[in-house]
Amino acid sequence: DFYNGGFDKTLDAKCADCSVVEEVSWTVADLAPNGPWVTGLRNALIKHRDANYVWFPFDSNAVESGGAKAVLQAGSKAKVLAGIGNGPALDLIRNGQLHAESVARSSDWVSWAAIDQINRHLNGEESVPQGLGFISIDKGHNMPEKAGEAYTTSVDFRSLYKKAWGVE
Repeated sequence: DFYNGGFDKTLDAKCADCSVVEEVSWTVADLAPNGPWVTGLRNALIKHRDANYVWFPFDSNAVESGGAKAVLQAGSKAKVLAGIGNGPALDLIRNGQLHAESVARSSDWVSWAAIDQINRHLNGEESVPQGLGFISIDKGHNMPEKAGEAYTTSVDFRSLYKKAWGVE
C-alpha cells in the first residue's frame, strides 16, 4: 500500500517489539464526519485498548473526519500522529489531542514548486528536484507562533524561484 508500505517496512526494521494491531481502511466517501471510517476507527480502538499510537496519513483524517475526537471518545490513551501541517491540526497539538505532525510541509512552497514544474514543461525543460521535504512538528518543535496558522518553512523559496525565473 502506498501510504503504509514505508511505515510498515521501517517499523519492522527499527522496532522488533512493535506491530500494527489493526488498519482501518477508508475511501473518500467513508470520511464524512462520524461516517463509517470513524465508527470503524472507534471500534478498533476499543478492541485494542493497549495501542500506543494511531497514525493518520492526512490532517483531514484527524480533524475534519473526526479521527482525533474518535480516539478520545474510545477512551484510548494512544498518541495520535497526523501529517501535512494545517492550522487546525496544529491547534490539536496545542490542546493535546494530537501528539505530533509526522510529515508537515509548507503548502506555499508546494504551490511555487508546481508552478516551476509547469514553467519548465511549457519551456521544454526537464523537471528538477524542488527541494521540498517534510518536517516533524510537536509542541516543542517547529510549531508556528499563532494558533490557527499552518506550518510555513523558513526557507526563502520565493526569492530563489524568482532568481531562477529571472524576475523581481
